[in-house]
Amino acid sequence: MHALDEVAGITKKYDQFDIILTGYTCNLGAENLNKDLSLQRVKIVAEYLAAKGVSSDRIITDDQGENNPIADNSTLEGKKQNRRVEFELKNK
Repeated sequence: MHALDEVAGITKKYDQFDIILTGYTCNLGAENLNKDLSLQRVKIVAEYLAAKGVSSDRIITDDQGENNPIADNSTLEGKKQNRRVEFELKNK
């Protein structure tokens, strides 16, 4: 979880920002299940960051399911890239 440790450190250092976590999936499976999966994925990341000292009231979560793919869902590699959580810092 080295990358998440770095995110936690940056987020704690710049406490004037909230952190928006957005979860995504590939298009494999039913859309409603993918929405739930992206929510589970983003909640796990939020819990990890909170455990590392990021105040949970600064963490905003969003689940997008299979929306907004960044790679081709017809390939295994593309599906892997679309299963992700994105981070964004936002002024409070």
